[in-house]
Amino acid sequence: MTIRRLLMPLLAAAVFALPGTAGAWSPEGHQVIARMASLYLTKSAKAQVEDLLDGPAADAMAKASTWADEIAAKRPETKAWHYVNIPIAEGKYNAARDCPDGNCAVGRMAADMKILADKTQPAEKRAEALKFLINLMGEIHQPLRCVDDGQDHGRNVKLQFGDKHTTLFDVWENDIVRSMQGTPDQLVSRLSTKIKPEHRKFWASGSLVTWCEESAGHAKVNIHDDLYGAAKLSNGELLMSVEYPDVKHRLASELLSRAAVRLAAALNLSLK
Repeated sequence: MTIRRLLMPLLAAAVFALPGTAGAWSPEGHQVIARMASLYLTKSAKAQVEDLLDGPAADAMAKASTWADEIAAKRPETKAWHYVNIPIAEGKYNAARDCPDGNCAVGRMAADMKILADKTQPAEKRAEALKFLINLMGEIHQPLRCVDDGQDHGRNVKLQFGDKHTTLFDVWENDIVRSMQGTPDQLVSRLSTKIKPEHRKFWASGSLVTWCEESAGHAKVNIHDDLYGAAKLSNGELLMSVEYPDVKHRLASELLSRAAVRLAAALNLSLK
């Protein structure tokens, strides 16, 4: 079934009654990424993660995965670290334009990796860098967070699912992962069994920049372009099928898996 067929007026009125959250992929999505990444840590990286976060790697990383979202209100200077504003029509990262003074997800993660690798830094500072890195790797794999789409990362694209009024951003932040069947642990079990060694090798190649550019491409081709032809209501909202999150499960599953593999690769590199 094509997306355009899913963007037709509906007779059904099923509703996703889920609260919004500050971080990409919802807390559940971040926990999936963190727990799955713990499976691919080297012995050295795992030991250092457990020391810095004071607990077993999987549980400690899952707990830390939403910390950067939880402290954002008290530390407004960190808000810009959760995005990268690559022009959607261009798709290529330009640091001077898209990350002034290092204030974007790519710039912040690069800085955090350096802090994490520097064992002369205080443990508290390295632990904070680790927590930011765990969260922000998930952020850049939510495609809408890597583009300047002229719509505030999809927040200004208003949608209607049955009786629910929402935005494109909220659907990708929350509904897609939350409509998957299972707890974070169950999702990790399902997704990790599909990740082959060749997947891990391919996904871990590249850089923070190329990973974000990859997400920007998904935002254009697999999210925004899919909206063309959608029925527009008199209030300006686009009428979307309640099946839309299900249609996007395959893409979202791969993005979560890639984020996990790449998080592990970043930690293995920084925590030798």
